[in-house]
Amino acid sequence: MRAATKAYHVIATDPEGLLLGHAGPLSLADAEAIAAHVARSFDLLDGLKRLGRQGRERVPSCTRPRHVLTATRLSTPAGERLTIAIVGPTR
Repeated sequence: MRAATKAYHVIATDPEGLLLGHAGPLSLADAEAIAAHVARSFDLLDGLKRLGRQGRERVPSCTRPRHVLTATRLSTPAGERLTIAIVGPTR
């Protein structure tokens, strides 16, 4: 997936935010920290659904110097949810 997205780093998590896997140059600790950040973002986003944001399953990009982070939640055919976070270069 990392090659397909041309990402700096790709992180996959389960619905609870636990790291399922990651690919790229970041350390395991950094990948886990990003996974926790993304999980918290989705927790906050879920609270907004009551305010008319039904069906939204994407966290807007957050930028850091030289990198951008975006995440999306997908549903598998079996009904399970998978979150993919992509860290990409800003250029």
